[in-house]
Amino acid sequence: MTKKLIDRFVDLGSDINWVDYGGQWCVRDKQIPSMFYIVNFENKEEWGDGAKGYYVSIKVVDLDTAKEGTITSALKSFGWGYKKTGASIYEDTIVTDEKDFLIKDDVYMLVTALVSYGHYDIDFEDQIPENRSASKLRNSAFKRALNCAGYKT
Repeated sequence: MTKKLIDRFVDLGSDINWVDYGGQWCVRDKQIPSMFYIVNFENKEEWGDGAKGYYVSIKVVDLDTAKEGTITSALKSFGWGYKKTGASIYEDTIVTDEKDFLIKDDVYMLVTALVSYGHYDIDFEDQIPENRSASKLRNSAFKRALNCAGYKT
């Protein structure tokens, strides 16, 4: 049985009604483990400017390019702290009110914070009018992100 496209992604925060309210999904690069591809989907009606239709982008985050100050600020914007505790970023710690996490144990917390903070490159963007299929647009972006990350679709 073939896996659904969405099952190959980590949900970084999408509404159950993602068509109405948007969402973000992430896949890690197969060859470059510091690189992540984030599919960002938005319903343009949520922008509040009268726009209609849908917008999708693929954002690329490379943890190896994130400087300590950027990581600290990105995590702080979520109310979290950052402790340099290891020889690499993956051995460092994210500090929350509930508990501390080694980045290697929950790297997606850091990816989410960096994307929200604006530490990414845009690989791809597209938009469609409201009368076209939001699912087709999202699935097209999923396939592109998987191909970029070195996976077959």
